[in-house]
Amino acid sequence: MSNRTALIAGAATVVLALLILTNFGRNLPFGDGTSRDPSLPPIERPERPDRRLLKRFADASLPEILAEMRADLDPVPAAVPPPLLAALPDAPYPFSGAPACDPEALRQAAASFPTPDDTGEPDGEGSSDPESADPSADSTPAVRWRNHLAAAGSGAPNAREVGRFPPETLPGYPGTEPTHAPVRLESQSTDLRAPIALAAIDGEPGLDIVSHGGERFFRLDTSGGQLVALESRAETAGADLVLPADYDGDGDDDLFLVRGRGLPDSLLRNEGNGILEDVTIGAGLLAFGDTTSACWIDCDADGWLDLVVGYRDRPLELYRQEPGGTFVPFAWESGLWVPGDVVRIVAAECNDQPTPEFHVAVDGGPDLFFSRASAGGTLRFADVRTQAGVPSSDAGAVVHFFDFDNDGDEDLLWGEPGLAGDESQARALFPSLTEHPFLRLLLNDGAAKFSDATRASGLAGAGAVRSLATIDLDNDGFEDVIAGTAGLALNRVYWNRMGTGLRDITVSAGFGWLHDTPSLAGLSRDGIPRLLSVEAGGPVRMARNAAPPGDWITLRLLGHRPGLRLAVVVRDEDWILHPIQRTTTTANEVTIGLGRADTIESVQVYQPGQPEPVREGKALEPNRVLDLDLPSPEPPKPLEPAPTGTDG
Repeated sequence: MSNRTALIAGAATVVLALLILTNFGRNLPFGDGTSRDPSLPPIERPERPDRRLLKRFADASLPEILAEMRADLDPVPAAVPPPLLAALPDAPYPFSGAPACDPEALRQAAASFPTPDDTGEPDGEGSSDPESADPSADSTPAVRWRNHLAAAGSGAPNAREVGRFPPETLPGYPGTEPTHAPVRLESQSTDLRAPIALAAIDGEPGLDIVSHGGERFFRLDTSGGQLVALESRAETAGADLVLPADYDGDGDDDLFLVRGRGLPDSLLRNEGNGILEDVTIGAGLLAFGDTTSACWIDCDADGWLDLVVGYRDRPLELYRQEPGGTFVPFAWESGLWVPGDVVRIVAAECNDQPTPEFHVAVDGGPDLFFSRASAGGTLRFADVRTQAGVPSSDAGAVVHFFDFDNDGDEDLLWGEPGLAGDESQARALFPSLTEHPFLRLLLNDGAAKFSDATRASGLAGAGAVRSLATIDLDNDGFEDVIAGTAGLALNRVYWNRMGTGLRDITVSAGFGWLHDTPSLAGLSRDGIPRLLSVEAGGPVRMARNAAPPGDWITLRLLGHRPGLRLAVVVRDEDWILHPIQRTTTTANEVTIGLGRADTIESVQVYQPGQPEPVREGKALEPNRVLDLDLPSPEPPKPLEPAPTGTDG
């Protein structure tokens, strides 16, 4: 072989090797080498990783599939609370004399805890700085917080000193919380078990409670405040997450049941008579994977709900609804490439576009924030998290959208879930130990651009966040914030002071529970706000505001879609007008607090991205239920996928 030929052959080999390296992971099916980098989507739609299971169960019904697959799975271990949490009183911090569940264990522990030195300083070295404390294990902030809890739970007279915290840093210390906040939460245990959801199930007015992952259904009897079991039943039940929505537009909520560990998810269609039929296979939604999250959205603004589903072990999928209530996969075709490790998906209408944005939390990061990047007959999404000013978390951020200041724009609560409860709570008492707050408030400028207003709003004190919810606890027209935390950290309640700031009222409101809280939900019936708090392992507490709330109106939106903007204007007894705005999620019933309203001047309902209302009411009395029939959308129309590698 001549030198020239050898050189040409060598160069060709190098070029071929570079091409292989460049495209490795882009052309192969997921599970067989496809890139895990969200910025490197495959050039063709990957083959389904569950194709063998689809073939295996081709002739089986979903109940048969679940029965066979569940028989091969090991039972999920029951959640075991930390020993200290199990021994503490079953009451919110600071326990207020409630008996300990294990008094002897707490007494023995409290007797061994260090106390302040004779100088009265919280540190044995005469300093209130935790970083100057003795670095031994018993002087770390996390251990000191446990010591303080044990002393408080055992009723020790020196509970405020045990743990060597400056008293003024402790939650509920006199002067740290407002005493005039109109929120006094009274909690009770319930027969509910997680996962739970709020949905219109039985065709009667009012939201019901889906419990036990779709196995049981309850209704709140407002006359006595008790839960009444319903006769409704689901063909397939048992789930890790329940997502209600009226996907077929018949006025009753249907359910999407999320299941992990390789089990298929379920779509349950509500027949309106208390029966929920499994239509997963016929709807085109049969899939096998470790599903972690899902979200109903109208991705193409056609008025029909579509579905985004996230997995740990396979790519995120967008299922677009077609005529007849069937769904087709459309993620890759629309530019959505999230290879896996999804832990949460949350959607909201963040700008004046008719399509929503949605946040995808990824374990190991970075998180993603998708917005539609195309118009007309194509559908394509792009990750705009950095441009939007939304932070990321290596553990997958917990996010919740709400309108903090009633300006009509969806703002963002952002939570860091990373640390254990006792460590995060101790760091929350000493902000200098934490570079960034665990919980942040980001204000929307109306164009899906967010700015950090955490410090300006006064939002402080929360430990690592497990769940977030908002509900107007005092019916003043502004939604308040509830943060669920990991075990041994205080769950938090923040009172929204009419859009000017947030005040921590956790202890004075009676909600300083210390259990691990993976989910929260707000329910308002007959104008009385209630909070549902889920503990790890499944128990659910229900808390109602015992303080006199303000006036209210409940809107029942018949034939609605998520993302409707509700604009209410009320006039108080001094004839001052107050505008109140809300953006709907999937619930077809929305209760809006009105403050002290003499009359409701107007109620207007706007479709996403539309300047004119589709329904309107005027001169209404407060404290009532108002039914609003919304126009039905046209049947879904075909969409063309945007060319790969373009922005549409």
